Amino acid sequence: MVHGIKRQNLGRFLLCIGTYADAASVINAFNFTQDSGSDYVHASWDIKPGASPYRCAIDADPELAKILTKPSTNEACHGTMKVVSVSDSYTPPIYNGEYWLKDKANNKALKNIVDNLSKKSDDKNCKVQLDQQKIVHLTFLMNGNAIRISFPQGFPEVPPLVIRENIDLSTADATWEYGGEIETAFMNYWNKLQIEQKES
Repeated sequence: MVHGIKRQNLGRFLLCIGTYADAASVINAFNFTQDSGSDYVHASWDIKPGASPYRCAIDADPELAKILTKPSTNEACHGTMKVVSVSDSYTPPIYNGEYWLKDKANNKALKNIVDNLSKKSDDKNCKVQLDQQKIVHLTFLMNGNAIRISFPQGFPEVPPLVIRENIDLSTADATWEYGGEIETAFMNYWNKLQIEQKES
């Protein structure tokens, strides 16, 4: 990329990389400049309301409208997430501050939580995502509803955030009790929220 910018004397170049797997897509953008060498800036998205002029042109063309599928999603996230692996062999990202996943042992706890939630999900799949603030989120479907679990800064001293279809499921009856075992504390909290009973 850097050599190409220099050869063409572009000065600046924006590279967008999109991936699609397991019915989910992720797109990230990277700013390169001729003077910055191999360094780049991971660009953020500025979402503009309204229809894309390209989409309007496609919709107006009856032949193109028949060929192309209009994308849709129940839970949009415009380039703020990137999927990370939680296998034993992955290289963990650099987290901010004293984030709980800086401790290698806690990565195993996260993997066990993901495995447990995957068994409960509709498609036996729980995605692990990392946002731009280096906060980890889990997303999966249960009985057709989108479930999102976030592990904020301060976790495990503070509880995870559990959201179903944009509704925070925290209740006064479900208290977070962390006694040193993250996986046990999480599953106890999950059961107190009675998510599976609410979904049925």
